[in-house]
Amino acid sequence: MKNEFGYIDEKTFKECDTEKQMFSTISIDDEGIEFKTNGINKMSVFDSDKMPKAIYAVNSRLEAITALRLRPESCNFTAISSSVIKSDMYFIKQGTLTEGEKIKHFTTETKIKEIYYYSDSLSKIFLNNSFVSSCKLKNNTLKSVKIYGKKCNAEKLGDYILLDGNKVEVLLKCDFKYNHQYSGCERVEIKDNSYLKLRFKKGIVFSEAYKFILLLDSVVYLMTFMKRRHKNIIIKDFKKDSYLCIDKRKDSEERKVEWRNFLICERKDAKKEFVNLFKNMYSLNEDAKNAMFPFLEFDSKQTSLEIKFLEYYKALEYIEYKENLKKGKGKNPTFLVQVLKNNHDLKQRFFGNQAEKDIEEEIRSLRNFYSHTGYYLKELPIPTNKPKRIKVIDTKWLYDVLEYLKVQTYIEFYKICGINADWDKIINNL
Repeated sequence: MKNEFGYIDEKTFKECDTEKQMFSTISIDDEGIEFKTNGINKMSVFDSDKMPKAIYAVNSRLEAITALRLRPESCNFTAISSSVIKSDMYFIKQGTLTEGEKIKHFTTETKIKEIYYYSDSLSKIFLNNSFVSSCKLKNNTLKSVKIYGKKCNAEKLGDYILLDGNKVEVLLKCDFKYNHQYSGCERVEIKDNSYLKLRFKKGIVFSEAYKFILLLDSVVYLMTFMKRRHKNIIIKDFKKDSYLCIDKRKDSEERKVEWRNFLICERKDAKKEFVNLFKNMYSLNEDAKNAMFPFLEFDSKQTSLEIKFLEYYKALEYIEYKENLKKGKGKNPTFLVQVLKNNHDLKQRFFGNQAEKDIEEEIRSLRNFYSHTGYYLKELPIPTNKPKRIKVIDTKWLYDVLEYLKVQTYIEFYKICGINADWDKIINNL
């Protein structure tokens, strides 16, 4: 959509009134949606500190649009001839207006009943039984291919009582898209279009729904190690109105995803373990204070070795703390000693025959140095009860410590979820 006419307002509106709403051209591209108004109007004085929470609009087809995360892009303050406002998150109401029907915008207070989550990785996790194919060969030559598509009912994977007493059902819908075109030549396509549906007993607002969307991204990643975000999101309210949610902030991070023949569990256990990961990620993240960052922001841009070290140390420390709580124990500042002992082969790979106690002291000292002193160091003081010792730092040791913490954090996370993950598979696929 490029330079399509429409009307915008700071408030929702049921009917378009040219005296109340402002005329605007509306454009959509790979970066998001843009509204451009001409002349002097209330939109001309907006800056980043005074922007409204949302802009509500209709386009020439009377589709209701809601834009969040607004930013002024450019204004001509000399003549104040136009104002441009952009957004990288917007919603479009699905369906066309019938005669006499009122315009209805999505808002940040709309009570959401269902989230439809589409991802290209779902068929890798669950397979897709909504279409099958068969080939006919003769003399090792392909003679024919038959593809059968069938509609399948949604399958309930499980349900879960959230921490606020709300209940969410997790359903899987195996589905496909069929496309038959005539444009100079005939073209037939059938593509996977599977989705997960989260259904809430009590409505939630979008700020809460967005957490679940990102949570599903993380669970899909943790199942496959493929750094891919959701493809599409559709939101439904309790009046059965549907809204397509476009989130360009996440879409802009899209990259060529390397295909991995990897699944964290046996295929037959995929549905059970998916829900298991979902429940544990939700529970752990509720009071994590960003401790689960490496799993939630799995596709974040490259950061320094030091920052990544602190992120994984914090995550591992938090996971071990939650595990201790289950056993009626408190926080253990030397938790790494037991973790190293429990995973002897992994410890051997990175640290050889060095004593677990010495390794723990060095890693904890590095964490304290980074947190309180800074990142630059040549020698690391190791405060111990015995005479202080100084560790000479080299790049390989720093890298080995980071890689060990990273792999160990994944192992311990899967363990708290009841999944026994082989460390060598994790190293080879991360």
